[in-house]
Amino acid sequence: MSERYYAVIGKPVLHSKSPQIQSAAFAQAGLPAHYVRLAVSDPREAVRVAREIGLSGMNVTAPFKEEVCKEIDFFSSEVDRIGAANTVRFTDEGTEGYNTDTRGILGAFEERSVSLRGKRVLVLGAGGAARSTLCALASAGATVTILNRSAERGQDLADQFGAACGALTIENLERGFGLSRIVINLTTARERIVPPELFTALHTVLDAQYGMVTPFLSDARAAGSTVLSGEDWLIHQGAAAFEIFTGRQADQQAMRAAILSAGVGADQPVALIGMMGAGKSTVGKELAARLDRPYVDLDAQIEANVGSAIPDIFRQRGEPAFRALESQALVAALEQNPGVISCGGGIVLAAENRRMLQEHALPIWLWAEPSRLAARVGAADRPLLQGKDPFSHLTELLRVRKKFYAEVCELVVSTHGFTPKLIAERLEYEIGYIRNGSR
Repeated sequence: MSERYYAVIGKPVLHSKSPQIQSAAFAQAGLPAHYVRLAVSDPREAVRVAREIGLSGMNVTAPFKEEVCKEIDFFSSEVDRIGAANTVRFTDEGTEGYNTDTRGILGAFEERSVSLRGKRVLVLGAGGAARSTLCALASAGATVTILNRSAERGQDLADQFGAACGALTIENLERGFGLSRIVINLTTARERIVPPELFTALHTVLDAQYGMVTPFLSDARAAGSTVLSGEDWLIHQGAAAFEIFTGRQADQQAMRAAILSAGVGADQPVALIGMMGAGKSTVGKELAARLDRPYVDLDAQIEANVGSAIPDIFRQRGEPAFRALESQALVAALEQNPGVISCGGGIVLAAENRRMLQEHALPIWLWAEPSRLAARVGAADRPLLQGKDPFSHLTELLRVRKKFYAEVCELVVSTHGFTPKLIAERLEYEIGYIRNGSR
């Protein structure tokens, strides 16, 4: 398997764990693949950037699961029935769309040896995850009742998937819990929606939310119910996506362990990485101003330390000497702990630099394809472009560096069609989710 790249798109708070679990599965399988987050405004932008970068596939979370279907050439049967895709694979023949949420739900129950066939299942909520849930339950031969705050909205889904429906009231909850031994909570409510006394040791419950212990889960555990968490669903749907991407079985233990991995520290600096001409300096200044934190440009810091311009350093001392100065400047910048660091395009070439960026910063890859990079940069002040065709050489540099950018970064942002101000706004939004514990 040659070097491959994958990404997840959607709301940051919803796909915060995807990079960890997929990266853990790739590493455990010994595959040369990298998985990142891709910040986009819509699926059309995502597919365009994916094609530019050369992604082999991507996962999709809300609010893009339905809209991404417009960009897909070939659907799986689940996507056709649900009307939403959460896994996309790019091939030479076109774009393929799959929905692994159904396998996520069924896998969570199968892992606990809980059969759904012929069982009465109570589903709470008729939101975005309901279609996948009802499709999975119907395929497993379960008898389903939906309770939703708006019975009319729930009835539309019930009619499509052969389920019963009612309003989410105390009376209906009591009746539903009495008739059903399996309950799935799809609501996003953090408050208590089910009276604790309704749970029993005979119930098996699944809560679609992950990253938190809801009153629904804590009350079920207290009653001795068999509990399946949102993490169980997440692991199984992620494992199914991994199989689609690679044709191999995922190591689910490695994926589960990755969920517990540490996140990014709130005080760590943002490190902008990417090719020359990607806009790291201009975006970095804008972002630092928005975050109201100090800004460091590593190239400018090297020039100040040495007393020479970057082209002169290359000419007089050579590239190896410059790379050593670059590493020293990175160490000094991380010790200062500024808000934003703009890094040179080749900062990722050294393994020690990559380690420091991953451990002590929040690395963000600013993406631009070679043709746009060539249009932005001037060969006169770019030592690595002296006497060379900018487009061809930038393409080759990117080929060598791309795997390192993907290995290091937490997030990829395309700079095409956006001003530095708009890019900084997008980064501020994404960073807020990462640092507020959503990762």
